Amino acid sequence: MPIPENKKSHIVVINDFIEYLNNSVEYVILRNYEKLPIEYGNDIDILISKNQALECIQQLEKITKKYGFKIDRIIKKYCYFGVYINIDNNILLIDLFTDIVKGWVQYADRDLILSTRRQYNNFFIPLIEYEIGIIVFKEILTYSKVRQKYSQRMESASSDLDRHIFFSMFDNYFSKKNTDVFLKKIQNNEIFSSELKVKPRLARFLRPFEFLKWLIKKIKKD
Repeated sequence: MPIPENKKSHIVVINDFIEYLNNSVEYVILRNYEKLPIEYGNDIDILISKNQALECIQQLEKITKKYGFKIDRIIKKYCYFGVYINIDNNILLIDLFTDIVKGWVQYADRDLILSTRRQYNNFFIPLIEYEIGIIVFKEILTYSKVRQKYSQRMESASSDLDRHIFFSMFDNYFSKKNTDVFLKKIQNNEIFSSELKVKPRLARFLRPFEFLKWLIKKIKKD
């Protein structure tokens, strides 16, 4: 397939960054990776080890400078860095996550995701159970539903989900009933019904130190 001219510069930046990640960082590309580096949705979502965000940003600065591009801005939130790279007046957004959280509430185990990662083409992705679970719970915590944009991915993956692996992650963060209900909805392709609710376990919600860190970031942003 011929590569569109306006994608070629994006591709060299993405490939250089992936090469750096492979050599230096424990990471996974969380979703929308199937057609990388040519297509990737609105952004590239990457989960990294907790203390490697600064190194990754510095490397992105080196790569963009190498090709004569620039970073327009970097958005910093709690456990998140959004790097907006200006490539010939087109923005490439790379989202770096240092944890899996909504607000200050953690809903998946970063270390488990990274330690069980698998290779796909020339980069690393989560186990399918973790990938799908993260999408579902992120969508519900954010929108109270799973958007139709994920329907094809859900349908293609639903039959491959291992119940034990799914529960090994998410039963620690949500009630057993919640986890079981959503796994069945995924497997039966019923996850796109409206107004879904999840309840994080109390221990995941009552994290005062994490709440303070989140609040400080939010105040600085506002």
